[in-house]
Amino acid sequence: AGLLVVGSRGRGGFRGLLLGSVSAACIQHATCPVLVDRGRAATGTDDSGASGSGGAVVVGVDGSPESGRALRFAITLARGLGLPVRTITTWQWPEALNRDEPPFDHWSPEQDALSTASPALDAAEDLIDDDVDVTSDLVEGRPAEVLLDASRDAALLVLGSRGLGGFRGLLVGSVTQECAQHASCPVVVHRS
Repeated sequence: AGLLVVGSRGRGGFRGLLLGSVSAACIQHATCPVLVDRGRAATGTDDSGASGSGGAVVVGVDGSPESGRALRFAITLARGLGLPVRTITTWQWPEALNRDEPPFDHWSPEQDALSTASPALDAAEDLIDDDVDVTSDLVEGRPAEVLLDASRDAALLVLGSRGLGGFRGLLVGSVTQECAQHASCPVVVHRS
């Protein structure tokens, strides 16, 4: 399949779960991209049919090959939906450092984030043209928190199945897992 679409919760006995067992298993094991429908349509309307702002297709970009492929997928989706694309790369000051006195005059975590985002944008450059507006933001903060905040106004949130975290054996990274469970909009987990 080109895309597997599942609801976020089914009729199972554990209604308090944020992500049902079937949708969780699909994002872990499907061999194609999986869209978890969080109850708000990608066109910016909710279940009642009320129209919203439409939002953008938001893509988390962390420099991993998976996030580059997710960005390419997001641009293709956005083109079909007539929506803009917003990439987000997060950065943080290391907790051990004093923000007011950086250890090196020439080092900037924000510049590192920009360097991280560049390869994904370069890998998708052939898909970017006048019919898809692509903007890129560098945002300070914890990746899952920043992406969840962005999901409030997004039409879709697209993430790679794994990022640059230390546990490469995991099928789905912790940021992707957290966003699939808590995002305010539909989430696409791009599996490559």
